[in-house]
Amino acid sequence: MEQEQNGASRAEYGKHVIEIASAALTEEFGKGFSETNIMNFKKFYMKFKELTISQTLSEEFKKQKQQTLSAESSLLLPKGQALPDFF
Repeated sequence: MEQEQNGASRAEYGKHVIEIASAALTEEFGKGFSETNIMNFKKFYMKFKELTISQTLSEEFKKQKQQTLSAESSLLLPKGQALPDFF
């Protein structure tokens, strides 16, 4: 949106774009896309646009669990080999 506004934060054209976006999004998705909300979305984006989220926590957990299982499987005996009789 900054490109559309040529860097001018209060450009009249930018205000019109937000009005149109608000109307279109409200029509398609319902409540929650007022002009004020869209301006807040833009502020949020501008503040955090450099932030990257690499993976969700659940994906990180799955990855960690797989690594743990892989490590444990290396402790298993090769196929066909029996455990020593300790008793």
